[in-house]
Amino acid sequence: MEPNEKQLKDINDKLKNQNKILGDKVGGPLKDQSGILKDTKAAVDRVKSSVEDVKTSENNQNKILGD
Repeated sequence: MEPNEKQLKDINDKLKNQNKILGDKVGGPLKDQSGILKDTKAAVDRVKSSVEDVKTSENNQNKILGD
């Protein structure tokens, strides 16, 4: 027995609804994680930059003291 138009539409609507629910349950947390990772990377980059600044400052002090 072939499903009729209405049955196919109902099945399609149910699948769309399930996909939306899955998207909300999975997509939201993934977006949050992506934001957290970007923030973490930015923080790591700031620390790296600070470390480089300290190394440069240390080198400059050593040059001055060595003169």
